[in-house]
Amino acid sequence: MNIIIDELDDLTDFVAYNNASLVIPENNILEFVAGPINTSSVQFNFLQNGDFVEKILDTPIDVTNYNYAICHFYSSFNKLKKGVYSISFDNNIFFKIDTYNYISDQYFVLKDITNIDRIKIVYNGNIEDNLICSHCLAVYDELPLDIFKAIKNQLDNDFDKILGKGFILGTVNTRIGQDQISLKNIAYTNLKYIDRYSHIIIDDGVNTEKHIIENNNENYFRLGKLYDGETIKNNFTDANIYLSIPVRYGIKDKEYNVPSISITGFDPNAILRGNKEETIKSSFTNNDSYIRLDDQIYEYFIQIACIDRAESDIMSFMSKIIRDFISREKLWINGQKYYIIFDGKPEFIELIELDNPIAGLVYTIKLEIKEEIWENKKIINSQPIKLGVVIKK
Repeated sequence: MNIIIDELDDLTDFVAYNNASLVIPENNILEFVAGPINTSSVQFNFLQNGDFVEKILDTPIDVTNYNYAICHFYSSFNKLKKGVYSISFDNNIFFKIDTYNYISDQYFVLKDITNIDRIKIVYNGNIEDNLICSHCLAVYDELPLDIFKAIKNQLDNDFDKILGKGFILGTVNTRIGQDQISLKNIAYTNLKYIDRYSHIIIDDGVNTEKHIIENNNENYFRLGKLYDGETIKNNFTDANIYLSIPVRYGIKDKEYNVPSISITGFDPNAILRGNKEETIKSSFTNNDSYIRLDDQIYEYFIQIACIDRAESDIMSFMSKIIRDFISREKLWINGQKYYIIFDGKPEFIELIELDNPIAGLVYTIKLEIKEEIWENKKIINSQPIKLGVVIKK
């Protein structure tokens, strides 16, 4: 799981101090942008040691249940620079940042931080430099759940760009407590897609509700138990009603929405490549550092299924969305970019429901993840011991 600290896609509320400055406009070169939906990143200019920039968050973020923060950086220095910058999330603990000549992710262990109220970046160098920052979030790893969430978030974004709330079905007038609704101003072209187990959204611009159709008879719907339940929660007048395509994971056969996209796949294979157990240094402050133990690489096979009635042409629409997602060949999981591979070919299946079968078109992808098996452990920085040695000839 993760929570966004700041997408770092614009300079709003950032203040530069001493000789630091904000570089306007923001960077729009995608090579230096991180995250699944970002199209820009922020850039700062620093002249000398002690320059810094800072953004105070409107509301502090509770990170008690998160293990580490992750953020992405790029420096105009054309080589590795260790500790040339520091970052603080509470103005107390300052983590060192290593910069590279490409955008890279950096970990910052949050064991000693409970609330994040700012992002403060301090320059420790003495040569002018530009620093690009992108996509900062707090993370607690939960695999494979985080994989499913990442795929769902990306597909939801893809659907939203094309469909918005969904296929418009018409309008509706309802009162609190109703367990059935009747459409007005019907969009008959889209009404043909509605079916038992369909997911609908009612929206009047002020209130929004999500329901599942338990039974339907043309433009007359009875509500089911999922989402906002079997009864209407708000009074609606001439509210729009949409057929939505939900993306779901961890569901049982009896809970399928029609139409919908389902994500499954829990059994990874161990990949015997590299070290089975490897000690990784996670983050550094002036006084201490953290190490963690990573396990071997695991290969996950994830099934993404388009679920609908066999005769519906909406299946091809969902299939196109999934093919576009796979063709990008990357997936952002908890602030890290992974590469996905399409495995085999789509498989057509039928989930029999009496005389009205539900069809599934299944795409399988695979990706490799190195899992953490030992939580971060603090190591106190050692102090150099100076020995006076005299060599006699």
